[in-house]
Amino acid sequence: MNTLRKALLVASVAALPGLAWTVPANAQPVSGVYLGAGVGINNIFNTKGKSNLAGITVKPDLGGIGALSAGYGFGNGLRAELEFDYTGQSGKATGFGGNTKGDVYNYGVMANAPYDFDPGLGWVYPYVGAGVGM
Repeated sequence: MNTLRKALLVASVAALPGLAWTVPANAQPVSGVYLGAGVGINNIFNTKGKSNLAGITVKPDLGGIGALSAGYGFGNGLRAELEFDYTGQSGKATGFGGNTKGDVYNYGVMANAPYDFDPGLGWVYPYVGAGVGM
């Protein structure tokens, strides 16, 4: 299983950009305290190992994504936010003279500083931001 985790990690990096879809709550300019949540699926393409993983094929299944956030909007477009997220993925690796199955789970925490701007469309509020986390 340890080998599969390493193979999935290498496959994840090698497959960038992969596919990730989320279904966020409707974005809107905020003033004061707010809560947010998002769910979705992730999928990295079937990947064949290269260089140090020659001959290994990793076939990941669809995985899940979830995020919860809480923050404060200052009313001028700037927000301060704390986000917790989870991704999980199962998969199979063939090579090394056999087959291996395993799961990879990732948990993260981020401190974000998004900035909302209003293009005047009434229902679309794009934002840009910066964040740090682990």
